[in-house]
Order: sequence, then C-alpha cells, then structure tokens
Amino acid sequence: MTVPATAAPRPLSSALSPVYLGAVILAWGGNWLLMKLVVADIPPLVFTALRLTGATAVVVGLLVATGRPLLPPRNERRPLAAIGLLQVAVLLGVGIFALRYATAGRAVVLTYTMQLWAIPLERWLVGSRLSPGKLVGAAVSATGLLFYLEPGLVDWSDTGALFGDALLIAGAIAWALGSCLYRRRRWKSDYWTQIAWQFAVSTPPLWLAAALTWDHPIAWSATLAGVFLFNWLVPTALAYWCWARVLTVMPAAIAGQWLLLTPALGYLASAAAFGDAVTPSMLVSVGLILAGLVIASRSPARGIAIPPT
Repeated sequence: MTVPATAAPRPLSSALSPVYLGAVILAWGGNWLLMKLVVADIPPLVFTALRLTGATAVVVGLLVATGRPLLPPRNERRPLAAIGLLQVAVLLGVGIFALRYATAGRAVVLTYTMQLWAIPLERWLVGSRLSPGKLVGAAVSATGLLFYLEPGLVDWSDTGALFGDALLIAGAIAWALGSCLYRRRRWKSDYWTQIAWQFAVSTPPLWLAAALTWDHPIAWSATLAGVFLFNWLVPTALAYWCWARVLTVMPAAIAGQWLLLTPALGYLASAAAFGDAVTPSMLVSVGLILAGLVIASRSPARGIAIPPT
C-alpha cells in the first residue's frame, strides 16, 4: 500500500525510545572496531562516500519496495537537506578526515562531545531547558569523557593534532546543530523518506571531498566488502533512522548523553579484539558516564513540546 506524501510518521512511544537508542549505541560503537580493520585499505573519505552511496541505495530500494514516497513534501526538503548536510555529510566527512591528524580514540571522544553543544543549542533553537538534575548528570558524564580524553597528555605544540581536534569539535557542533534543528518542528514525511533525502543531498559533497583527497588505490578484500555491507545496512541506514525516531521524543542533549556509551563500547570492544589495554582512566571514565546517566534518569524532565508546523 502506498503511503501518501503528506502522511505524518507514526509517533514513537517513549517506551520504545531506549530500544532505538540502544540500537544506535551498539551500531555506532561496534562500527569503530570494524573500520579499524580496513582503515589502511581505502582512503578515508572514499570509504565514507561509498558508505553513504550504498546506504542511500538501500533506503531508496526500501522506499520503492514498500510504496513509500521517494521525496519529502516540498516545504520539508530544504530544512531536511540542511539537517542532512550537518549531521551526515559534515559529521561523517570531518570525522573520518580528522583521523589523518588525530588518533581513533581522540576522534571518537571529541565526536561525542555533541551532547555538550546540544545543551545551549537546544535552549536557543527549541526552547527546551534541562532540569538541574539532568544538568548535573550531563556534567558528571562529561567529566567521564574528559577522563577518557586525558587532556593532560595533549601536546599543545603539535599543530596537526590540534587541527584534527578542531575538526572533530566542529563536526560535533554540526551534529548537535542538525539534531536540534530536527527537533524544532513536526515532520509530515515518513522517517525513511527523510533519511533517504538526507543521504541523497549529503552524498555529492562527500564524493567531491573524496576526489580531492584520493591518494592511494582501494585494496579490495572480502573483509572490506563485508564492512561495507554492514555499514550500508546497520550503522548508516538503520542507525540514522533510529536516531531520527529518538529525537522525536527525547532532547538532543539527553540522547547525546546516552550516546557517550558509544566510545566506551568501542574502546572495550577494541580491547577484547585487539588486546588494547584497559587503563584505570578508562574504567573511571565508564563509571562516571554511567553515574551521570543514573543521575539524569532519576531527575524529572523539563522542557517544552516541539511546536507543530
């Protein structure tokens, strides 16, 4: 049955939001481990461009197979395009390009500072305010993130590393801005249609960036093909769909706080697979992130509803 272009997506029950959020955490946390397997086999931006191209094809195929509209309503295309460029093209492109200058550990941590930037951005753009308890929880989790980052080990004379860190922070701000802009309104288009449109507008600039930085050939292998297949289906198509659904019922700052579990999961998975050392600072980091989540979850919510359009 064809879904009309003006049909609003089904509202997400708040009881289901932890399921969708958990899927995002598992998908993105586990993907860092897989990308580590193939990072030397393909230029980073070429990987991202192919990742998004394949995911776009998957989502468009799903839309065709289920009779959903390929395009959102005309009045939603421009704002969704801007959101897609911010939280897809900029986030993924900047994040993987910055790996030329920053270690994978620093990259994942700085990317997930998104929740810190989302707090003021959501207050400004959406009008939502976090309760004091939720702010305390966010601060505790952010402290845990600093333990993971170990700022005392930063070489402030290394301009390349500082440039990489700046790129990653810019990507985190872009992600927070895109997420808050998404929460500013009620969308009439289907979630899958929204994701397809965001992917479609984000793919060309990523291919342009990939062409400009393509410095060595792709070393194709069964492992690389498997990583691509997984990326098309799970960390890109499915995870972004889940993320859109979470943002309909949860402030970006709170959702971003839960996503702090992603770097911890990626680190622990890497330790199990590659024998990376689990340091005391890492254990303290995980403990503080979890403590912050407990404090925030026990605090009553405060905020305003997303205005209908």
